[in-house]
Amino acid sequence: QVSTQSTGGLSTAMALLLEHLNLSIPDEEMARRFYLEGLGGMMNPVGMVWLWCWVEVGQVGSKPGRQLHVNLGASQFHLLVEDQPQVWCGQIELWSREPLEDLANRIPGAELLEDQVAERALRCECPWGNVFLIRDPVRAGVTPTEGEHAGGSNGLVGISRLVHLVLPGTAEGIGQFWHQILGCHVVDRETGVLIEFSSGQELEFEESTEACPWNAYDTDTGRHGYHLALYLGLDKFSAAFHAAEAARLLYENPRFVGGPVEFGSALSWDDAETSGQFRVKDMVDPETGKDKGLVLELEVRSTTHACYPR
Repeated sequence: QVSTQSTGGLSTAMALLLEHLNLSIPDEEMARRFYLEGLGGMMNPVGMVWLWCWVEVGQVGSKPGRQLHVNLGASQFHLLVEDQPQVWCGQIELWSREPLEDLANRIPGAELLEDQVAERALRCECPWGNVFLIRDPVRAGVTPTEGEHAGGSNGLVGISRLVHLVLPGTAEGIGQFWHQILGCHVVDRETGVLIEFSSGQELEFEESTEACPWNAYDTDTGRHGYHLALYLGLDKFSAAFHAAEAARLLYENPRFVGGPVEFGSALSWDDAETSGQFRVKDMVDPETGKDKGLVLELEVRSTTHACYPR
């Protein structure tokens, strides 16, 4: 069982915000039709950016990386235009203030789940197979977290929950990573573990035989090399960095080498404090120090980061 008590000097106050999910998409216009016209997201006016990208082994260059930033309240989708689409291994759950019937009429193949009386929802898929479940926060008695990005929001107002499938027998170690390294509040579930955010958001790691390989991020980057960004309070951010550093779990993403420091991969506390960000990806069970439950890149940010939604 995953303990929810303080371990290793880290308190277990909740993380603040599950802020963005980064996915590659092969067709910009098709993505605009689905995420903006279909789901009801809002285009961030500064969200079409040029990225520093890894060109070849040993080289960093200014290869253009067109990226759409789609606002949904305090959260975003970052959609990088690449040859191959990325597919989240699980389910992406969202809040929308639009009538679900209106969304169903706009999104091809969308299905209203009428049998969930208290949790009436709309299920749909993007053109590349990502599965979405959309609910009305008012009907559910939920107030999405405050804060927005440049450009504001449209009907889509938040990421409510992400479910990532993991292989049987791995959830407990993943929970220990989130608890002992990142200092987050972890709740045991019958089929996995749940990370709770003070924003009301949830990140669940659910054990399933249908999960992708634990190391798909490394072995099938084109399809499963997606990443998440989350925000921690200042004290928790500092403690998490030092815990990750001590466990040798800090990650330097070569794509961002040479780019702006706030989107880089801090490997020292001075850089992390200045940029408000560091990265990890190997969810190693701290109890063993070697058993990896999942490889999933996380941008761990503090509230001092330049992109924190105000």
